[in-house]
Amino acid sequence: MGGSNGHVSLAVSESYPLLKFIVQDCTAQISLWQKQLPEEFAGKVTYQYHDFFTAQKTKADVYFLRYIIHNWADIDAIEIIRCLTPVLKSGKRLVIMEYLGPQGKDMGEFEERTYR
Repeated sequence: MGGSNGHVSLAVSESYPLLKFIVQDCTAQISLWQKQLPEEFAGKVTYQYHDFFTAQKTKADVYFLRYIIHNWADIDAIEIIRCLTPVLKSGKRLVIMEYLGPQGKDMGEFEERTYR
């Protein structure tokens, strides 16, 4: 979710070629990315429009949020996760990959941008 052009899914797919990926994002670029997908990823990586503030309808074994939650206020982050609840059944996983670091007020603006 929020997978942009799928560069992370493509990289993981190279190491784990038996896995299948659905890259979701809420941009008009989805169809362009699908057309530009290298042939070796055909059938392994697909693209799908999805706004993560709406209920998730796509069923998967793992939902992966990479560097998404930190961009949102707590109430919005909770809503993003809450929208996954319709599909998070027993055995399904939610993986959240974020960075942990000092808060912006603990450092200068330049240092914060460099850190990120």
